[in-house]
Amino acid sequence: MEGAELAFKGLTFQVTLKDGTPKKILSDVTGLVRAGELCYMMGPSGAGKSSLLDALADRVKAPLTGTVTVDGLPKDPEHFKKIAKYVQQEDNLIPVLTVEQTLQCLARFYTTDKEMVSQRVEQAIRMLGLEGQRHTIIGGPLLRGLSGGQKRRVSIGCELVATPRIMFLDEPTSGLDSAAAWAVVSSLNAVSKDMGTSLVLTIHQPSEKLFRLSDCFLLLSSGRVCYMGPTSKAVPHFEQLKCEMPEMTSSADWMLDLVDTSFQDSALVEGIISHWTGSDGQKALAIEMTKSKEAHEGQGRPALTAGAPGFLVQTYVLMWRMSLNIMRNPAVVWLRFAMYFALSILISTVWLDVGNSNESIANIINVVFFIAAFMVFMSISVLPAFLEEKSVFIKERANGAYGVMAFSVAHMIVDLPPLFLQALINGSMCYWCIGLNDDMGRYMFFILDLFLSFAVAEALCFLIAVVVPNFIIGIAAGAFTYGGYMVVQGFFIKVEDIGWWWRWMHWISMHSYAFSAFMYNEFSGREFTCDNPRAWPCEDACNGAKCVTGKSVLELYGYDDTKKWDNMVVLIAMMFLYRLAATAWMYYFHTGKK
Repeated sequence: MEGAELAFKGLTFQVTLKDGTPKKILSDVTGLVRAGELCYMMGPSGAGKSSLLDALADRVKAPLTGTVTVDGLPKDPEHFKKIAKYVQQEDNLIPVLTVEQTLQCLARFYTTDKEMVSQRVEQAIRMLGLEGQRHTIIGGPLLRGLSGGQKRRVSIGCELVATPRIMFLDEPTSGLDSAAAWAVVSSLNAVSKDMGTSLVLTIHQPSEKLFRLSDCFLLLSSGRVCYMGPTSKAVPHFEQLKCEMPEMTSSADWMLDLVDTSFQDSALVEGIISHWTGSDGQKALAIEMTKSKEAHEGQGRPALTAGAPGFLVQTYVLMWRMSLNIMRNPAVVWLRFAMYFALSILISTVWLDVGNSNESIANIINVVFFIAAFMVFMSISVLPAFLEEKSVFIKERANGAYGVMAFSVAHMIVDLPPLFLQALINGSMCYWCIGLNDDMGRYMFFILDLFLSFAVAEALCFLIAVVVPNFIIGIAAGAFTYGGYMVVQGFFIKVEDIGWWWRWMHWISMHSYAFSAFMYNEFSGREFTCDNPRAWPCEDACNGAKCVTGKSVLELYGYDDTKKWDNMVVLIAMMFLYRLAATAWMYYFHTGKK
């Protein structure tokens, strides 16, 4: 597919500061990027280049005035999302996937044709110079992988496999050394020339070598145009102002210095901006925009390629990728398995063979509480992995790769099997080592209760992860929520003794339903020998009887009428409710717009 011609006229964009005063970010910005051109947007810090890029890419929430056309037609948001892709400054990638797997996954979001997927992946790898890294994993904090420049090229490839007609890139050379920056931009130049894709990118202080790769560039200062046109004609334009470029100086650096309001005389900068109005460069731009409009008059939008995958395919591909992440990423599952295994050994050996006397009752209640509360509390360890996935999701959803529901459903399906395995292994170890109720049906219910507790806790962590902006706030929110649920679950204080102002929390606490079900499962129908008549609960519950019934223990806690299967239904409902709330939050708030 050939590139598209992007024209924008009179773009003005402003935001409202905290004190209520408006601040103009862009003012009457006009420009043109032809099909197959590599266009730089440049300017000193605070000039508005990133805001302009976001505005053109439809990534801003605030209202924008002016016109933006694609091939002479007004930009349609839905159509534009399918033909234009955005490469953000951060490389949000799945660390455990190889380069080839990363690109294959993204390509499968855009076409169901397996042969087409292979062709697009091979083309992207070849054009971005990643042949030698095809089977290398992306890498992250715990895994060694690609270099920074290689990751940047993979990020570009992730959007390239969609065969976009326009690509926007935010500071693709940021944080890279000169060699890596050259590799990235030269790859982009090859994309624009070989595929005809129109490339628009912001770049800060490129070397002369990099600057000469561009076909055109837009120079901004304080949100206003200083120059827009062919790169080859930029220096002559500024020399008309009697500004002489020093020898051995990069032309890009020289022009940036001229329009930097932080270090240049404001009168000089204002003169440069005023000079653009009515200059030969502006007149040439106006003529080109008129020609472009006339050339596209009467033409409709090119038909989009058919065969884009639907909900089921999107869900399947996401499940495939998430499963690979679970199996390969030590921080997602294996580290948590190790933590839970260590905790299970500790619980099993501390409460080893608690016995069947009345003196054991308090120990059994305490360990049941500990399992229902603190073992579930450790689910908070999944937050870092969820936050990492959220960043990838926001990027890919904004580029139209898949929908919110596909991501949410795939996440739930992939999350549940490891949680069941975790409950089975750790729950079995604790159950039999402690010596809880030896009825096999009770054991199976215990595993089910533990599994559903894990599932609800993970769903809550999923909701927290999609709401909070960072890990620190997520940990604080999760710890407070879990702590609050533990306090009111009915172990430390009876429900009827909790003040009305907090009693409502008991009924929304997952721990309340899990703990009461654990207690009923363990004590209903069970009898304990009264080996020590002076020990609790013989004196209060048995009045000197030779045995203590589990029913009397449940009555003390108010759990004698617990319907344990109803509690399981409540936990299942909570799991779905938290997942649905997270899905709704992602749908409305994680659109990729700033």
